Amino acid sequence: MTIDSVACPAVAVLADDLSGAAEAASTFLGRRPQPTLHLDPRTARHDGVTVVDLNTRTLTKVDAQNAVRAALEVIPPDALVVAKVDSLLRGHVGGWADVLAERGPVVVAAALPALGRTVHAGVLHVDGVPLHQTRAWHAERSSPPASIADVFGRPTASTTVTADLADRLREAATGGRIAVCDVATDADLDLILAASRSIPGAQLMGTSALAAAVARTLPTGPRDTGSRRPSQILLTVVGTAEPAAAQQVTELMRNGTRHLAVDADHLLDGTADPADLARALGDGSVVLTVRGAVRPDRSDAVSAALARFVAAGQAECRPDLMLTGGATARAVVDAVGLTTLHPVDQVHHGAVVSIASDGRTVVTRPGSFGDPFSLSAVARYLAETPSVRTQPKALT
Repeated sequence: MTIDSVACPAVAVLADDLSGAAEAASTFLGRRPQPTLHLDPRTARHDGVTVVDLNTRTLTKVDAQNAVRAALEVIPPDALVVAKVDSLLRGHVGGWADVLAERGPVVVAAALPALGRTVHAGVLHVDGVPLHQTRAWHAERSSPPASIADVFGRPTASTTVTADLADRLREAATGGRIAVCDVATDADLDLILAASRSIPGAQLMGTSALAAAVARTLPTGPRDTGSRRPSQILLTVVGTAEPAAAQQVTELMRNGTRHLAVDADHLLDGTADPADLARALGDGSVVLTVRGAVRPDRSDAVSAALARFVAAGQAECRPDLMLTGGATARAVVDAVGLTTLHPVDQVHHGAVVSIASDGRTVVTRPGSFGDPFSLSAVARYLAETPSVRTQPKALT
């Protein structure tokens, strides 16, 4: 199957945080046209595959909806809109859907099969366990929903991938309901995408796996990695509360990276000295972490303060960056003055390599992703000379 260039001349992917935007953009690597990732929706041209980080995860619901509404206003009416949401349903998923529904039918496929996140009977499961029975939201200010339908403020229709899927999606659209699809595999996402194409104006909502289903319908082409230089100094900023992050940092240190921990309270009261970071970078690559417990209600303020600390401490050295956690990633790229990212490769799922507007290499990765060797793998990759890689041939 290939997307018809007349029926769908453009693909617009809207994401709610930077690591998710980069993750979605990476699914289009090795496809034509190449993806572009914008940090400001006003700069997006929407004449190919355009990914925009709306950075709404930490906004109020009303502000998040206004950001989505403004972004949709500049997207051509015949473009395929993909709303990339968190694979654990964090953020304003329901608020986004309400705005999308003002524009047309909404089809939700919220699974990420590659990471064991599937949907059964309308419930998101993580490695076979219902989301609300896991600790995946331990750092959030609220509790996870018992079902995907619970995040929406309008009627939904749950559906499975069966022979009459297209009919069921059309029925939901006609009735003004959001279609929530069960998903077990990437093949299910391919079928959901194909069925949704029979609904005029259908908009998709899901994870990067749904974006990948769209990408599989596009022609193949080479990845552009030639503009990346091997990293001499890498600053890794770990801005996530995920328990796995500590082990990832330990493994990175075993490979020679210096560790600098800055106290959360000192960041917030302005007493953390960026000169400490500057001195550490003068001796080579550094992994920066936050020391001390961070309450969920202070996490946004800590991310902003950490970004200011990074911007001041790296000003002379201008190292390449590895940023974990969407809020931290966006805060840092804004603080150091980056305006665009050009994705060129992916080290592992979600660890996306981009060339920034100032020429440096930036790797972004969601905080919950990666095995214990994730950060070490990124560091090794960035030290190597780039090579050209291609993706598998498109489905026909």
